[in-house]
Amino acid sequence: SSNPGGLGHNRLREILLNVAAPFLLAGGRRREHPALIAAAARLYHRLVPISGNRKTATLAGYFGLPSQWNGGTQQGLIELHDNLCQTGACVSCVIGKTLFG
Repeated sequence: SSNPGGLGHNRLREILLNVAAPFLLAGGRRREHPALIAAAARLYHRLVPISGNRKTATLAGYFGLPSQWNGGTQQGLIELHDNLCQTGACVSCVIGKTLFG
């Protein structure tokens, strides 16, 4: 099956997750429009993630997450990996300290 602009399904999901959902959320907050905020939340949490990768597999293992999660969880894992996690630094990380004591 095809979609607008010839985007692949994974790329389309990435755009919805990283562009459309945050745009709806920002617009809803700015206009104080609860329906837009709710639509953003539904979109963000109902998107099925693309196939896992090294980043998500590593952090899902650290956090003991089940093998299935939504697009929002996947994006969160990627953000943590890219912007917070440092290999071998779990014991000094605030998240690692909370999870692992």
